Amino acid sequence: MKFHPCMPNSIYATSVNGTFCLYDLEGRHSQVFLDTLDWRFWYCTLSISQSHHFMFAGTSYGDGTLLDKHGAKICTHKFHKNKIQHAEFAPYCEELLITASNDRTIKLWDIRTISSNKLQPLTTFQTPAVTNSGLKHHTYI
Repeated sequence: MKFHPCMPNSIYATSVNGTFCLYDLEGRHSQVFLDTLDWRFWYCTLSISQSHHFMFAGTSYGDGTLLDKHGAKICTHKFHKNKIQHAEFAPYCEELLITASNDRTIKLWDIRTISSNKLQPLTTFQTPAVTNSGLKHHTYI
């Protein structure tokens, strides 16, 4: 979950029910950005860029979806072989996205190249075990 940077009573969340949503904590309007409509396949991580221009949601099957700030889908690709445990836009450059996966890799992406047909990370780091957060591995960045 992440707080909305401009609306303190709103949070972004992914859920095992297959959704990526923006929830109003006061019970008013909530917005569903993505829904797998399948309890066996869900969104399990999210990131919002610093300027709030981009959103990313990763799935339990290694797929990732990039959206614009309004929730319009830019693209969906296979980012990892297994579940994406963590995704985060770089605070100093919103075009850089780091992902960590159950496939024992941390990958750094330039989202300016993601919409092309051939998806390639800028770099991939093999880890000795499943990694829950790519940013905790400061030696890799």
